[in-house]
Amino acid sequence: ILRQFQENVYVQYAFRGIRCGVLALILKAMWGMYKKCKKNVPAYIVMVAAFVLVAFVKLPVLWVIAGCAVFGIVTFFAMEKEGKK
Repeated sequence: ILRQFQENVYVQYAFRGIRCGVLALILKAMWGMYKKCKKNVPAYIVMVAAFVLVAFVKLPVLWVIAGCAVFGIVTFFAMEKEGKK
């Protein structure tokens, strides 16, 4: 039954449409985060590195997200420490 469902032309078209919708939602979320985030060289480096690691190196997305979170936390505390001096 699953194979017939998977080979159904209408189901294939529906999933293509769903993929387009998901892509639009991801791009909207990405644009919103871009507008809110501070623009500086380290932020751009992390953005490009995350894209390359996921798109070309095929590193699991969760690892990249965790690495970006750690980078953000370390950067925040480093900037806080500099501000208190």
